[in-house]
Amino acid sequence: RCTRYWMAPAVGDSAADVPLDSQMVLLEFAAAAPRVGAEAACYALMLPLVDREARSSLSAAGMSLPRFVRRLSRRLLPRLLPRFRLARGLSLHVESGDEAVRVPAGACLLYVAAGADPYELLARGVAEVAARLGTFAPRAAKPVPPSADVFGWCTWDGFYSRVAPEDVLAGAASLNEAGVPPRLIVLDDGWQTVTPPPPPAARPPPCSRA
Repeated sequence: RCTRYWMAPAVGDSAADVPLDSQMVLLEFAAAAPRVGAEAACYALMLPLVDREARSSLSAAGMSLPRFVRRLSRRLLPRLLPRFRLARGLSLHVESGDEAVRVPAGACLLYVAAGADPYELLARGVAEVAARLGTFAPRAAKPVPPSADVFGWCTWDGFYSRVAPEDVLAGAASLNEAGVPPRLIVLDDGWQTVTPPPPPAARPPPCSRA
């Protein structure tokens, strides 16, 4: 996770490079000579899962330490104190999101598989998790919606969080005049805020524009 809202890929050469709140880890191992008649497994897939009240994620062990401490421990302190090391490996963080809700026994928290082809491994992993949890379907099993074959317009590109009816109508008219009439319009004024609302005295007056 690179921000509160966005996930981004990260590449590293050790477990210490796995970011906080990682939702998938694909490991590549050095190729080894396979046994006769056996296929060499050079990749491993780790998928933290969401099962019932439990949500899990992966990170480098010791990731809860302040960032500057982790940087010092990896770069400077090992030279000064050869025996000083952060815990090696990965940590699986499991939470329910509510102190009153305990993670149920038997919850599926982590999927692990290995294979020689990373693309086949990813497809197989998602399909097996979908079959086990029964809460979603892999993309290959989902029909393409009709809206994928028409031109659409998202209001966020033009108005961000200030979406007003007259502006949407004007935007659609402008696209129509340009010869590209939208067949699908997404009214997007941003995500719901996660910040607690201010006290009544500090709230701004209501806006007349939706």
